[in-house]
Amino acid sequence: MKVVIFFMMASLATAGDVGVARTVWQTIKLGTGLKTGEDFYKALKENGFAAEGVRNMLGKPEFTVATKETEVDLVAVTVAELGFKDGADRKDVYAKAQQLGLQLCPAEVGPQLRLQYKFQHHETGFIIGMKPICSSVFSSGDYLAVFDVEEHNSNLLLAPYFESFCSANNWFYKWVFILPRKAVK
Repeated sequence: MKVVIFFMMASLATAGDVGVARTVWQTIKLGTGLKTGEDFYKALKENGFAAEGVRNMLGKPEFTVATKETEVDLVAVTVAELGFKDGADRKDVYAKAQQLGLQLCPAEVGPQLRLQYKFQHHETGFIIGMKPICSSVFSSGDYLAVFDVEEHNSNLLLAPYFESFCSANNWFYKWVFILPRKAVK
């Protein structure tokens, strides 16, 4: 199964435009031999990529790993490119993405992208559009989180992203979704 996640470039897009430019940005593989969340955590930690809270998310039953190797073409979109001039919460971002024919990512995309994408621009983040995982990072309780593949202060990290609302003016973050490839006839 091949899937395409598109990076919709702001310079070519008009807010909420279904025909926004779709250019493959990065190709990664899922199902690469790491079989458990603990395997991913060890690989992330070994490379210095694991931010606080990631181990907890990887250990949840909601985190699953592909059993077969699958190639995935990656790219992403800002909330402004989805047509939200004043920002949007996660539910609205997901609804708009699905309206445009996009799908949520499997959670494995987050750690695989971090392990395979090592040339990230300074101070950028890619929020994985995925089903949130309940994470108990803070002593005050559990919070819903998705993965954030970020570059912060010259450090490449995989971190939990707890924010429900994302500002339309925040160009630091792009949301990553899946666009299935059409069957060849």
